[in-house]
Amino acid sequence: MVIKPDVLEKCESPAVLLQIDFSDKSIHLKLKDIHFGFSTEEELQHLQWQDKVSSTDVKAFEKEAAIMVISIVQKLSEKNPLNYCLVRTADAFDPVLMVSSKSLHL
Repeated sequence: MVIKPDVLEKCESPAVLLQIDFSDKSIHLKLKDIHFGFSTEEELQHLQWQDKVSSTDVKAFEKEAAIMVISIVQKLSEKNPLNYCLVRTADAFDPVLMVSSKSLHL
């Protein structure tokens, strides 16, 4: 939603995705390229049409919403279980992996 697609395409695994520095402004989309959904954009246009908000208010809302989304993604990536060594190596307990890999059998 707020990160450039080419940055996300380079991520080959979830672990690589967690290494992205989401605070790096060079990987963020430009504000005009961020879409918050049809309903949000329609409601903002409707409020502008009724003169309840100005275009500067809409831009301020979009900027704050983008910052909020980035903050949420940063917090989720910090709390992601893949950041913990125990969870990353827990795939050895996957039954499918146990059956397919003879070296893991006890």
